Amino acid sequence: MTKYLAFLRGVNVGGQNLIKMKDLCHSLDSIGFLNVQTFIQSGNVSFDSKPGNIDSLQKTVAFQIEKDLGLKIKVIIRTLSNIQDIIRNDPFKNVEWNLHTKFYVCFLYDEPKIQPHLPLENPKEGLELFHLDEKEAYLVSKEINGRYGFPNNFIEKELNVISTARNWTTINKIVRIKEK
Repeated sequence: MTKYLAFLRGVNVGGQNLIKMKDLCHSLDSIGFLNVQTFIQSGNVSFDSKPGNIDSLQKTVAFQIEKDLGLKIKVIIRTLSNIQDIIRNDPFKNVEWNLHTKFYVCFLYDEPKIQPHLPLENPKEGLELFHLDEKEAYLVSKEINGRYGFPNNFIEKELNVISTARNWTTINKIVRIKEK
């Protein structure tokens, strides 16, 4: 069995695409996934399944959610070992951090067709894309006027690819829980 993490795009944000996590678990249980577990209310879910094609798994989960819960959303899946490698390599290790800084990973649905010159910045939102892998983008969000820019719209516009963003702290917490 392989351990997977699914990141649902735009779930329970701003009153949109509301999903109860217990309903999400039931939906994924019905596919035959094992050990289905959610983390916070923003559409993070882990499950065990036979090793398979990630693209196929993403489509299967999205189809099941639409069928069971009536929501058409994008689902981005990685193996737990993929996420453990990201944490182990710590793309933020050389980035200056302070109390007015947040780190984000944007999980990309596809490889970006655009390869921008880095760093790519949005000063108005306080966002800086400083590292890009095949299917992950790493950003710093700096506080401006008491608010932090949220990277998802910025990444989708600049890279022309669907993504979903997660705070670096959240990613680390999810992996620590799954490793227990």
